[in-house]
Amino acid sequence: MKAYRVVWFIAVIALTSAGMVAVAVASPVSLLGLIVGAASILVVLALASPMTVRAVRRWLRTGPRPSEGQLDTVVRALATSNPGFVPFQPFRPFQQSPPATDEELCRAWCASYRALHSTTSRRKLLRIVEERAGHLDEMEKRNPGTVAAWVASGATAADNPLPYLSLAHIDRGAINWDDLIDGKDQ
Repeated sequence: MKAYRVVWFIAVIALTSAGMVAVAVASPVSLLGLIVGAASILVVLALASPMTVRAVRRWLRTGPRPSEGQLDTVVRALATSNPGFVPFQPFRPFQQSPPATDEELCRAWCASYRALHSTTSRRKLLRIVEERAGHLDEMEKRNPGTVAAWVASGATAADNPLPYLSLAHIDRGAINWDDLIDGKDQ
């Protein structure tokens, strides 16, 4: 007996059982349960029939076959991939010390952007992204609110935040509206 006939026979038995269970479950509405069970059996039998299986196989064979170069590329990619466990190493920003001035911090930010686009290693890429996160945290710690203003201005990852950080040192006193309107409330 051929393998597809055994599979088809098992599918028929399983679906018949499923149809019977469906009828038993839907017994309060027995006619509806009978219709649903019979329809499900017919659909599965039609899909599992040897003719349908052969037709699907023929249809799948008509698709384009990959070229030798495409297969070689896939094999190389699978051969060089590392399925092993890569341990997570948490990043500790500024293990030595953070840059001393805002200018140095901004230079480090711009240098990390260039390094981000020149690396090919995923591990180095992750390290650079974590370093940039540390730079942003340090900028926010030194000048609260300026990073949000810099980002809100439409800044990109390549932009230098120094103009916004240098504005943080300007003393902005409270506006006295009474002096501006000469004490008039009108």
